[in-house]
Amino acid sequence: MSLIMIRHNSLVEPFNDYGKLSVEDLDRLSTCEVSPNIANINEVPSCYGDNDIRDIKNCERFICSKIKRTKESCLAIQKLLQIDKEIIEDEDLNEIYFIASRLIINNTNEPLVEVRNNFYKDLFLNNGALEDIRGLLERCDRVIDKYSDKNVICFSHGFLIRFMNAYKISGYNKLGWIDFIDETNPVGYLEINKL
Repeated sequence: MSLIMIRHNSLVEPFNDYGKLSVEDLDRLSTCEVSPNIANINEVPSCYGDNDIRDIKNCERFICSKIKRTKESCLAIQKLLQIDKEIIEDEDLNEIYFIASRLIINNTNEPLVEVRNNFYKDLFLNNGALEDIRGLLERCDRVIDKYSDKNVICFSHGFLIRFMNAYKISGYNKLGWIDFIDETNPVGYLEINKL
């Protein structure tokens, strides 16, 4: 049995390139003040290869976060593969809550780079810029407990998927092992197999 975590499709402009967003737009996106649609419901992102598609067709359940772009991505895959299965929304799959502007220490022309550089450092500082680490670890445990004994596809978000990989590697894990299907885009597709 495996739990496959897939990042949502790219978003409509200007949110399709996080690197070009202002600090204000990063804040609006990260705090869900704005919830843009996915860019193209008829397009499958490049991180879904042929093997991934086969795994998706064979899954028992489709789960997504409560944030609209993950459900739209799930619907896009189902439409493409002509699958009609119930989609369950689960807030445990929501993106890690963070306020981007609080993660930017230096005046920079590349705010996303600084957000990414400071994200995991600040996760352990508990300074209010990010979701509490204990709550996040509990959330990861719940996801594993709920879904890893079935063949499940979860549509989620980049920072959460990265954290779940780090969570496994750092030894907190109940996870068993994780394998990135596409090493060039490790945030796109993550497979968790419970031992």
